[in-house]
Amino acid sequence: MGLHTILLDKTHPNRIFVAISAAGVFRTEVLLDWKSQNGQPALVEQLNPAELRDAVRNGKVQVVDVRAPDEWSGGHVPGAIHIPLAALPERAGELDPSVPIVVHCKGGGRSSIAASLLQASGVDKVSNLAGGYDRWVAEGFEVER
Repeated sequence: MGLHTILLDKTHPNRIFVAISAAGVFRTEVLLDWKSQNGQPALVEQLNPAELRDAVRNGKVQVVDVRAPDEWSGGHVPGAIHIPLAALPERAGELDPSVPIVVHCKGGGRSSIAASLLQASGVDKVSNLAGGYDRWVAEGFEVER
């Protein structure tokens, strides 16, 4: 399990920054500057495919696939709820905020944004599938069509 740093700009709620320091995607001063203006960034738990499979088997999680409709129709995690990222702000109310939510996309970028949007709307129990659907498939987990 890892963590991504998600930066939510409180003065501009539509602006979201995903800072992946381990990959060297941004300079340290960017994070320091952001923190000085906005406070501590929110962290999003990263689940690997085996951890997600176990959570789904135990019925303790809502899986939200934020990919486009054509990606969804090609296959998805069994039992997932399809809410494309662009529709998430309007459809987030369809989710039960008292049940943990795991979001995923193809590789992790869009789902990191989705996790940020859900956190900004008050959902506390949200995590991201590390490596997304591509990793789920690559590791041989079941796919529903």
